This record gives sequence, structure tokens and C-alpha cells, in this order.
Amino acid sequence: MSLKMGYAGQLYRNPTLITGSVPSSGWVLMDNVKDLTIPDAMREVDVETKAAGGVTEYEPSSYQFAVEFMMEYDPSDADITAVETAFRARTALAFAFMDDTMANTVKGTVCNMKVFKFEKQQPISGSQKVSIALKPCFGSKLQAYTASGSGA
Repeated sequence: MSLKMGYAGQLYRNPTLITGSVPSSGWVLMDNVKDLTIPDAMREVDVETKAAGGVTEYEPSSYQFAVEFMMEYDPSDADITAVETAFRARTALAFAFMDDTMANTVKGTVCNMKVFKFEKQQPISGSQKVSIALKPCFGSKLQAYTASGSGA
């Protein structure tokens, strides 16, 4: 069995939105990211009928994909600037969430997303951080993706 350590996972952004095929270039590694969480879930639909005998039954419906992560706050960081600019303008960026670097053969998810949270934290003891939440937007083109050593 081969384990994948959390630090091996990579987040990339691309100013070129995904329209059909995934852009083969322009991917920028966001190396200031920490504690990335991808809460994959299916929305549930109640399909209970009288034949269920009083038991509520469910079926999975639409796929709910969202991403949350932290970044050390550095106003000179190009990634912070890109994400904050997209947040304030309500515009989309293309993102790739990979289980390793794109220079290797890896699997992940790519899609166009909008920034729904850009929350600054200023603790008394500790560095300033930004908590970020991304969600697929209209025309997101969410897709599973395998990078075959093409490089970022």
C-alpha cells in the first residue's frame, strides 16, 4: 500500500478559464497554502414512499464540491493578490487540486471556481492568515483530471 502525505498535495491556479479542454499551460503552483480541505459530498434527495414502511430513504443527487484552505497573509504574494482580486470582483479563476505536482503523473480535480470567503485572521500571538473558501460557479466545467507529467 502506498500512502500519500498531505504535504504532497498541490493547489494550482490559472487565469485562463476552462472552456472545454483543460489549459495545458499557465498553471501557477500556490505554495503558500496550508491545510487544504476538499469536502466532497452528494446532496441528498428524500425518496421515501409508503412502501418503505416508515423508513426515510435517500438517494444521492447533485455533487457538492467545495474547497477550503488557509494561507499566510503576505500582501506581496501574487497568489493572495489573485485570489483577493477575484473575490472582490466576483470573478472566476481556474483551479487544479492535485495529489502531487503536475510535473508527475497525478490525479486531481480541475474547475472554474469563485472565491466565497476571504477572511483575514489577526491573532494576538501568531502570524496573520487568510481563510479562503472556493466553490464551483456557473459554467464551472468540474472534471476529474490526470496530469501525465506535462509540467505546470
